[in-house]
This record gives sequence, structure tokens and C-alpha cells, in this order.
Amino acid sequence: MPNQPAENKKSVTVFLPKELVAELDQLATNDDRSRSYIINKLLEQQVAHHEAHQAAEHQSTYNTVSQSKAAKEVAKEKDFLKRRAKKKAAKKGKQA
Repeated sequence: MPNQPAENKKSVTVFLPKELVAELDQLATNDDRSRSYIINKLLEQQVAHHEAHQAAEHQSTYNTVSQSKAAKEVAKEKDFLKRRAKKKAAKKGKQA
């Protein structure tokens, strides 16, 4: 977002602790950038991190649900095979 024309930006007012502003100013001075640039970059990084974390959480939930569904399907198949084996055994018992 930095280096975009002003018409693509919106001014936002935030209240920050004085110590944090001092740290931001120090970062800006060290990088020869403006405070606004530093805040923009830090916010962009945090938003990207948050989005990645959210996506990972959603994927993890999906994987858990998928594994649960797969486990249920395997259990159903095992149950079916057991019932079928019992029926076969019962038929053999009647024939003998």
C-alpha cells in the first residue's frame, strides 16, 4: 500500500502509547522512512500473517473433519464386512 497515490488511501486516526510511537519513530529513522510508511508496512505484514494463520486454521479444521469422515467410512466398511462374515458363517452352520 505504501507509495500509492493519495486518492487510493484513507486517513485513519489511532491513539498509540507514547513509547510505541517513539519505537516507530526510531524504526523510521533507522530505515530513513516516514512513520506512516513504517506503520503501513507493519500493518501489511500483520494482516498477511493473520490471513495465513486463518487459512491454516481453516485447513486444519477441514483436515480434521475429512479424517473424521474417513474414519467413519472405514468403521462402516469394517462393520459391513463383519456382518457379512457372520451371515456367511450362519449359512455354513445351517448347511452342515
